[in-house]
Amino acid sequence: MTGRNGVDIHTAALEAARGAEIIFGDSQGASTPALTYSPPIEFSIDDKPAVRYTVRADNIHRRHDCDPTQAIFDVVATAGYATAAVAVFMVELDQNIEGALDHSLADSIISTIRPSDHTPGE
Repeated sequence: MTGRNGVDIHTAALEAARGAEIIFGDSQGASTPALTYSPPIEFSIDDKPAVRYTVRADNIHRRHDCDPTQAIFDVVATAGYATAAVAVFMVELDQNIEGALDHSLADSIISTIRPSDHTPGE
């Protein structure tokens, strides 16, 4: 999770989703993974607008035998409630490896996003 100021939720989500190029890229100059971006999905969190992008990464360069060759990267942006105007949440799920978690887990995690019940000063 991170926060962003000076951008709307759509821009924050797309910029964070484009971070997949760095996350799944290889600084050693190996082949670039194939990244497929979903269209934005608009929904609401606590009656505030939210947007979600899903990025699928294929042909990820493996440095070790246990590294994944595929991954799914979900990004959600919504109104921030503390120090940033926009809150950005990210879920990365490695795929095509033993014990890989189903993408439905990202849906479950994202469904739990809500404002905290914390009152400042308590």
